[in-house]
Amino acid sequence: MISLPFMLSLLSGAVTIFAFAPFGWWQIQIAALALLFILVQRAKSAKAAFRVGWAFATAAIAAGTHWLYISLHDYGGMPSWLASLAVFLLGQFGAVIWSGASARKAHHDYSAMADDAVATHALLLATGRLDARLDFHRVPLAGHRLCTHQ
Repeated sequence: MISLPFMLSLLSGAVTIFAFAPFGWWQIQIAALALLFILVQRAKSAKAAFRVGWAFATAAIAAGTHWLYISLHDYGGMPSWLASLAVFLLGQFGAVIWSGASARKAHHDYSAMADDAVATHALLLATGRLDARLDFHRVPLAGHRLCTHQ
């Protein structure tokens, strides 16, 4: 049986899409994250906190990257079942970071949470999602390289 905290985190993760363009209802993001934090704090075990974080992140990432389905299926010619699976698996990959942090937060392992933050930062650097605002930039067609602006 699916628990109420799991369903609430799944729903709150999915509605975060409305915090971004074209809707711009930024208050939803704050409310969704607040609900996630409350659910993690009230989780009875690290396993329960992991499931709550996993549900939130999977829903948020899959809903936020729904446009990839259109790119893969309509323009890329990928079968619909495979395009759906690809978007879902992308959500799963991103959810690992959130759910691990949620489980550690439930047991007040703040040093491990800091390790998760460092791992997330490294992942952003590796994928090129970190840009010049933090004095790093990408070198097109040559891979990703850490360089400070001079």
